[in-house]
Amino acid sequence: MDDKTNVDLILQQVDTPEEEEIFHVHHYPDALIIHKETIKKDGTLAPIIDIPAPSATTPPVVPVLAVVPIAVILPLASILVQLHLLFSPLTATILVAARQITQLAHIYSLPPVTITQSQVVTTTGHGHIAATQGQGSVTFYNGLPSPQTIDAGTLLVGSDGEEVVTDQDVTIPAGNLATNGYASVPAHALDYGPAGNIQAGDIYGPCCRAWIKVVNSQFTGGQAARDYAFVTKADIATATSNLLAQVQVEFSNRLEKSGPGETLVTPVPCTTHTTSNHQAGDEAAQVTVTVHQSCSPTAYKPHDVQSSLLALVAGKTKQAALSALSRLPGVSSVAINWPDSMKLPPLQYIQLTLLVS
Repeated sequence: MDDKTNVDLILQQVDTPEEEEIFHVHHYPDALIIHKETIKKDGTLAPIIDIPAPSATTPPVVPVLAVVPIAVILPLASILVQLHLLFSPLTATILVAARQITQLAHIYSLPPVTITQSQVVTTTGHGHIAATQGQGSVTFYNGLPSPQTIDAGTLLVGSDGEEVVTDQDVTIPAGNLATNGYASVPAHALDYGPAGNIQAGDIYGPCCRAWIKVVNSQFTGGQAARDYAFVTKADIATATSNLLAQVQVEFSNRLEKSGPGETLVTPVPCTTHTTSNHQAGDEAAQVTVTVHQSCSPTAYKPHDVQSSLLALVAGKTKQAALSALSRLPGVSSVAINWPDSMKLPPLQYIQLTLLVS
């Protein structure tokens, strides 16, 4: 800034009164002196006033200090970004969906798993049996030389007092001097219950009319009325369902002991047999149900599958990789998140996810 400019600044800062003012500027090698002389209206001089000259302005320090870090950080950040890209390149993401893994991986058999579980359950069926009469037959013998007929409903009494009635008419053939004619007819006891189960020969001897004798067989089936429990289909089905759940838990627990890095191929082929000591409708207070399951599990190692797939696509273009993966048997769809114009990176920079349905 020159002297004239300094003077102009000073003049702008000083009020101009009605009196006349005269400024005297004196230049020195190391200073600038300004005297103000005022002439009043009455013509007298006011005391001379020294006005200090303005000093040179010092540039601010803060902006300079702020520019220096920016000038250093920007190149350093650029270098760091380049180093990151050099040592940590972009990762390609590949998603392969397959219908079944058996077309892509080496499948090997695991030890077979055989599990047997049994359960005893109380039956829920309720039945009622009415009282029944003893059933049997009686045989009539005819000593006359002519046939004789015994009507249905003929009453016969045993030695124990049990009464028996014939169920149908019967004609007894004629006898002769050497043998008697004979014929049998079904009969039943009049009493209900076990009392009608008379022993064979309880009725024995003459009956009904002249020259007729009768004898009975063993009567059975007479029983008193009673209620009972029986097996239902639901009893067996409920027990079977519970047992299958237990078998599945046991099966899972055993497979957890398989080798590291193995993945089970699902569904696991199994054969299941269910048996019970009673069938539906059988009279029983309890039924025992048994489930026997035999499975043949297989497994594969996902790491091996991924290594094979990665080796197939590494370094290829996106389109070539899509084509190679899509042609594999069992593969249903492929998606690759990678620029079309760039080749896929090396193996270590590919993230591959395999989904098996």
